Amino acid sequence: MPADQVTPPPLTLEQSARYCQQLTRRRAGNFYFAFLTLPKPDRRDMSILYAFMRHCDDIGDDPDKTIEARRTELEQWRTVTNAALAQGDKLEFHSLLPAFVDLVERKAIPHEFLQAVITGVERDLHEGSVQTFEELEDYCYHVAGVVGRCCVHVWGLNPNSRFEDVYPLADSCGLAFQLTNILRDLQEDSLLGRCYLPQGDLDDHQVTRTHLLEGLNDPLFQSLMKFEVARAREYYAQAQALFDHISPTGKPVLGAMIKIYGGILDEIERRHYDVFTKRVSLSYPRKVSIALGAMLRRSKS
Repeated sequence: MPADQVTPPPLTLEQSARYCQQLTRRRAGNFYFAFLTLPKPDRRDMSILYAFMRHCDDIGDDPDKTIEARRTELEQWRTVTNAALAQGDKLEFHSLLPAFVDLVERKAIPHEFLQAVITGVERDLHEGSVQTFEELEDYCYHVAGVVGRCCVHVWGLNPNSRFEDVYPLADSCGLAFQLTNILRDLQEDSLLGRCYLPQGDLDDHQVTRTHLLEGLNDPLFQSLMKFEVARAREYYAQAQALFDHISPTGKPVLGAMIKIYGGILDEIERRHYDVFTKRVSLSYPRKVSIALGAMLRRSKS
């Protein structure tokens, strides 16, 4: 692991948790506002989970390293994570691991979900295009659906609900969020040689890579975007069923996340699908308002 990410001497559990919370405050963006809706202990746990996901992404996105070097480091991180989870020999590897292994054990998060996250980051190292929606679904599962599955373990379920019934709903929620991100970042990804929208969808709407690279917001592109936004809304609608299963603790944070990411989708529509001129985002006051509204509803429940 890089020298600036290894901690000699080992951190205590509390020190590790503080490291995760500090990283989350600096890096979490939209997620951080949603985390504010949680009681302090649960906010701590979500920060720990986020820190693991963020570290995986940072390895895959490091612009100072070659693709091959990033791939090697991801494989090393997979080995380190496996060793920490299997043996508990976690304190020497990375600042986030003591708190993270404790969280995984306390919340019974299946280890295969964590491996799927690393696999998803590895996929981003390959330039190319997605051919079918089924391929996009599989990609979104690895980079977002499994994150949702981990989240419901952190939040907990109602007494009569089962994780096996909730996982598909978490997958739908993750797909809705990830598709929103994909639509927002179309040009940025294209410049990196990636396109996550299915090639079949582009062909159906006669949209070429030139549209994405040059930012052509013409009727053909708008037709494609209208189709993809409608598809994303279908998955947001499916995700609503999560509220019937997760514990009261999780409802405000889920609601805030859906409002923030759904708000980005609304903003894409409001701009007539122009995702090229300026990055689509919600204003700071708007995100604070969503978080405060969710906290207020939690306090009244």
